[in-house]
Amino acid sequence: MIRTASCAVTVIALAATVPRAAHAQLGVVVEADHGSKVGGAAAWGAGGGIRFPLGYWSQRGGFFGEITLDWFFPARTTVNGLSVSQTYWEANFDGVVDLKPAPWLYVGTGFNFTDLSIDTGDLAAPYGGSELGVNLIGGIKLGNHRGAPFLQARYELGGGKQFVASAGVHF
Repeated sequence: MIRTASCAVTVIALAATVPRAAHAQLGVVVEADHGSKVGGAAAWGAGGGIRFPLGYWSQRGGFFGEITLDWFFPARTTVNGLSVSQTYWEANFDGVVDLKPAPWLYVGTGFNFTDLSIDTGDLAAPYGGSELGVNLIGGIKLGNHRGAPFLQARYELGGGKQFVASAGVHF
C-alpha cells in the first residue's frame, strides 16, 4: 500500500512539472516490448504512455519526459508439478535528451516501479512483490514527425532487474 501511494505521488509530482504551454504538445507512446527476465524467463509485452517536453530544457537542449506503463505476458510454466501463472507489469518515469551531434539518438535515465504476482492455484494466496529501480535508456528515433517509429533499449537496475528492448511509435 505504501509503495502504491509512493508511486501515485511520483506520478502527480512529474505531471505537475509539465509547463502549461506543453500540455498542447503532449505525445502518445505506443510500444511492443521484450523483457529478458520477466519472472525468471523472457517475455513479450505491450505498453503505452505519454511523452512531453520539459519546458525551457526542451527548447534549449531537446529534453523530454516520458511516463509509460508496460504489461508483460510471461508463459505459464510448471514448477515441481504445480502450474504457475505470472502477472508482471511496470511503470516507468523517465527523462531523455536528444544528442546534439546526432539528433536521431537519445539517452536518458529514470525510475521504474515493477509488480510481479505469482499464482500456483494450489496455495492459499498468490505471492510476488513490488520494487522500485533505476532505468538507463538509449534509443533511436526514425524521424521527428508525429507517427515516427523508434527503437529503445532499457536496462533496469533494481526493480525489474532486466534488459528491455522496445519498438514503437511516438504520436
